[in-house]
Amino acid sequence: MLTTLPGRFYRAVAKPERADVGIGLLRQSAKEAFGRRRYRVSGLLALALIVVLTLAVRSDDTAGIDRSVLAWITGQRWSFVESLFHGVSPVTRWTFHGATCLLGLVLFWVLGYRDRSVAILGAALVSGLVLYTMQLMMSQTAGQVRPVNYSGTLSFPSGHALSGFVVFGFAIFLMTHHSLNLKLRVPLIALAVVLTFASGLSRLYFVRHWPSDVAGAWLLGVLGLAVAIPVYLTLEKTLGPVMAKRESADSR
Repeated sequence: MLTTLPGRFYRAVAKPERADVGIGLLRQSAKEAFGRRRYRVSGLLALALIVVLTLAVRSDDTAGIDRSVLAWITGQRWSFVESLFHGVSPVTRWTFHGATCLLGLVLFWVLGYRDRSVAILGAALVSGLVLYTMQLMMSQTAGQVRPVNYSGTLSFPSGHALSGFVVFGFAIFLMTHHSLNLKLRVPLIALAVVLTFASGLSRLYFVRHWPSDVAGAWLLGVLGLAVAIPVYLTLEKTLGPVMAKRESADSR
């Protein structure tokens, strides 16, 4: 993207009557390049922290902190928080999120936003493959089991916390990217943020995971979003004009 900037700048200067258009393209290209670089940097930083945390869990360096934090959290008993966590647990399962994503795809398609529907599907497939592979590698490398022994099942990273972070985080991105009505956007984003963090903290409150499990899930969630969002933006930009031309041809 950056390699195209000098050419566009030259064309704008060489043809003054197109200066406004050229400067607009220049700004748009710089914005897109910066945006994609931001996602790459976020993904690489999250990946580096994932490696550090996974190795720390494997060598038991996090055991003391895990026990201290978990003991403090389980020692707190607030009726409101407990009710919230009980309500959050069912909506952080992969099955619920899969059904929600499918419903969203169908809704976008029916409303005529077919490019967005296909872009969401592509982003979900690519990021899902990355997340599944990374989660399996982290789990097998760390070898950490749950605080309360469920037949010795591996717990790192937390699947519920990961699912909540990625799905609700991507929903926040869609609401901001497509400029949802402000009166709807603010409360919905606030709700998504609460659900994102509640999905991880509830796993600690009910002693299903260690704090390091949730931390690993959130870091992996950042990596997942760093993959999903650029894929979505690329597919949306590529498929939009193609589907618009096809619909225009069909209507004739």
